[in-house]
Amino acid sequence: MFLRRLFSSIFAGKPEIPSVAPVNHEPIAAQVSGDPWVQFMVSGSRPHGHSLADIIDFNRMDFDTHHDFVQWLFPNREPSPINPLAPVLTDLHVRAYGAIPELRDSVDQASVKFLSFLGLREVATGFEQADDYAQGAQYWLCRVDHNHRRISRFMTFYCELGHKDKAKALLRYLESALGGAGLSEIHSLPYWRAIVR
Repeated sequence: MFLRRLFSSIFAGKPEIPSVAPVNHEPIAAQVSGDPWVQFMVSGSRPHGHSLADIIDFNRMDFDTHHDFVQWLFPNREPSPINPLAPVLTDLHVRAYGAIPELRDSVDQASVKFLSFLGLREVATGFEQADDYAQGAQYWLCRVDHNHRRISRFMTFYCELGHKDKAKALLRYLESALGGAGLSEIHSLPYWRAIVR
């Protein structure tokens, strides 16, 4: 009787062992083959009316005035309040980015396009002005602009893919450019700093 009470008191509060989710042993490419974001980035799908190739061909005015594609180019972990149909970045997406060269190439194309829109380009040491910097700077080198939110999304995406160093380098460039233009206190800067922290 004593032993039964002793064992009963010892094991009464024992937590249940959590079940382990089954591991999917399919290759990453197979796991994401039907994923809407991957389809958009590598297969030419048009979930919002534009393919990635269409967006790469946008001029600056098109890029600035269409508001339904940036969330597809650079998904984040949080759903977009502006575009609720846009994808949400997942761990599987991040693994797919590391495993599928075509997806990395598409992300690189999208990144180059966005930076070009801003009048910037990535170089070995960070970021610098592109040849048409003046045309691109008018879309972000100011106190308030909707493209500041796009920059936030882009930097967050960089960090979530494991490129925080690039996001930090972009922030350093933006801080320098904004400071040089007398805009070092704009509302977006604390948000950008928080992203890279």
